[in-house]
Amino acid sequence: MAGLAELTFQGCHLVIPHKPEEMPLAHLGKVLIPWPNRIANGCYRYQGQEYQLPINEHGSKAAIHGLLAWRDWQISELSATSVTLTAFLPPSYGYPFMLASQVVYSLNARTGLSVEIASQNIGTVAAPYGVGIHPYLTCNLTSVDEYLFQLPANQVYAIDEHANPTTLHHVDELDLNFTQAKKNSRDKNRSHL
Repeated sequence: MAGLAELTFQGCHLVIPHKPEEMPLAHLGKVLIPWPNRIANGCYRYQGQEYQLPINEHGSKAAIHGLLAWRDWQISELSATSVTLTAFLPPSYGYPFMLASQVVYSLNARTGLSVEIASQNIGTVAAPYGVGIHPYLTCNLTSVDEYLFQLPANQVYAIDEHANPTTLHHVDELDLNFTQAKKNSRDKNRSHL
């Protein structure tokens, strides 16, 4: 499985850690390909055709976080400061497309961790594609309620009662403007910022 199981700096956890051999809750550290987030009811339309994905989060009735989060990835390159992982995604019901994906994790003493993700459509037809990561950032496993949060974004998707993305809004419309550092209150369903 491709993912970030642990990252520390000067002895402090920067992501919520888990053991690489365990199946962590909530996609901790996983790479989300060929879609991040949720697809409501597992149904989507692409190039005029409807597709039905398996529902893997029954509470929200959604297909979440793609198809590669729990698949085996192969180590194709390994050094003291980096690892390259590769995976093949064969056609399946709901996603009849083929992808070859690669993730490179690199550590640098000056700049820290960098993650590069690339996928190639190796099929014969165009394929819908999206990618995300699920690092679960932390400051040494302490409560995030007092932290200052800053995100240079001016648009955000609203979510429905099942946390499915719905419509794109300016951040001010949803009181989610974090272009200047401020506390992230949990009272407005901001757990997925």
